[in-house]
Amino acid sequence: MGGHLASIHDGFTNALLTGHSVNIFQGAKDYWIGLSNINTPKKLSWMDGTKLDFVDWDKNQPGKISGIRCTSAELKTGLWKTDSCFLQKSYVCGVPKAAGGSTTMPPMTRTTTRRTSPTTTGSGAGCSGNFTYFAPTNACYGVFNTYDPDATSWNASEALCQSINGHLASIHSADEFTFIMSKYKIY
Repeated sequence: MGGHLASIHDGFTNALLTGHSVNIFQGAKDYWIGLSNINTPKKLSWMDGTKLDFVDWDKNQPGKISGIRCTSAELKTGLWKTDSCFLQKSYVCGVPKAAGGSTTMPPMTRTTTRRTSPTTTGSGAGCSGNFTYFAPTNACYGVFNTYDPDATSWNASEALCQSINGHLASIHSADEFTFIMSKYKIY
């Protein structure tokens, strides 16, 4: 099904993502993006396999890459830093449109309530439950804003996405990002 954590390929997309994420991930300092060394030890790469053609590192980052490292983006500045993949942060998960119109997925959580048993739902556009279809990418997107005591690590976030046959979202255009942010405003 194939989504991923966000891959950022230009400054415009990075600025858009940061600007809109402040409203989405209220109370958070940063959020996971799809850059890590999980698949390529000692070298950072995007989880979706796209070329690392843009970076926006904070001061003294990324430093020496040793051990398993994942990348987060600061909400105030958009600057990136590597962190332990086991820290708990918010994330965006995207999956392609389901062929049959339904998928088993963990319920979305925006409060301190822990995820419970999976539910199966469907929609006319072929997206499950709280996922929304975006035609230009032929994908369904769902935001899991869990920045609180029940938040998930980068690895757990990716595992949750994989449990519904997807990955953390990979965002490759301003239109795709704007669509995602327009669908998931948290007040």
